[in-house]
Amino acid sequence: MKTKISMKTIYLILVITIGLVGLGIGSTLAVFTASAEISNPISFSSNLSYNGDIFDTVEVTIGPNATRTTNVSIFNDEQIDGVKYAVWYIYEGNSNDISFVRNQESDIDPSGTDIGQGGTLSMDIKNNTSNTITITIGVTTSKEDIVLPSYMKVITLATVAKYNLTLNKVKANAFSSDVYSNVNKKYDYIITNPPIRAGKEVVRKFLFGGYDYLNDNGMLYFVMRKDHGVKSMIKELESKYNVTIVNKDKGFYIVSLTKHL
Repeated sequence: MKTKISMKTIYLILVITIGLVGLGIGSTLAVFTASAEISNPISFSSNLSYNGDIFDTVEVTIGPNATRTTNVSIFNDEQIDGVKYAVWYIYEGNSNDISFVRNQESDIDPSGTDIGQGGTLSMDIKNNTSNTITITIGVTTSKEDIVLPSYMKVITLATVAKYNLTLNKVKANAFSSDVYSNVNKKYDYIITNPPIRAGKEVVRKFLFGGYDYLNDNGMLYFVMRKDHGVKSMIKELESKYNVTIVNKDKGFYIVSLTKHL
């Protein structure tokens, strides 16, 4: 039996991502900025090399039950391939004491191997306790697989998605997957915000690949900007789906794809 999906849920874009293949960050610059109720916001910058494992950090203090917005900018000016990156944190307390929300202003993910020329990860970090806490936020780059000590926790999209589910009172399972590689059943609805910076071929894997994971008359919702080629993508998708533009706002299109029987 199919469950109806509300417009509120449509706007909640659950990103199931996804280790992207074949990127690099070389001669990379990482810049940290944090906004808070203080006169001098934290700022941090460092040149990162791609020759070995690099660790660069900044400490963020968050008041009781407060939230701080932290921006991490990573640039790959020389477009060097083969370097992976991860944003991580160190906190001595219980992991449930803090929550991470990836803001819409972000144009990169917390970790991966495909960053193009670079971008900014904007996160709201919430202190769920009644005490002031301090956490360390860091960036690591490496040409090898990134393996961190157990006390360094990588901030993944699954980490962010789990908190977003709780915040929006949605019951679901959040897990990491390379596109649909870890998906093993069919759904009435798939909702995605495809990683535009990974290129159109990766975006097509999300949108066309979802067909095989939809039940009959199942629907895939995605969001894409007009200037990212949503109109041409819609034309391609019409060969496989019934396509409906659900909403348009400030250059963003929300599109539904219904599986042909």
